Amino acid sequence: MRIADDYAKLAMKELYYPSKNDKKIIGGESGVAGLAGFIAIMTDEKYKEVRQILKISTNTKILCILTEGATDPDVFKAIIDSKL
Repeated sequence: MRIADDYAKLAMKELYYPSKNDKKIIGGESGVAGLAGFIAIMTDEKYKEVRQILKISTNTKILCILTEGATDPDVFKAIIDSKL
């Protein structure tokens, strides 16, 4: 599936600035693709049909594999520090 780059940026920030006691995870732009796709499916109305077909509920277990860290530290910092 094709998604906007902003979803990858959002996924990077979600991992870098975790909730409560979760550990910080450093994921690069490509590495967070699975999580970015999931965020897009769950929040973007153009993926409503995908959401319905998958029947994702509060009982659904989702596994996202992070494939790389911050391969370009300058780009990573710029994304993490940016406002969306």
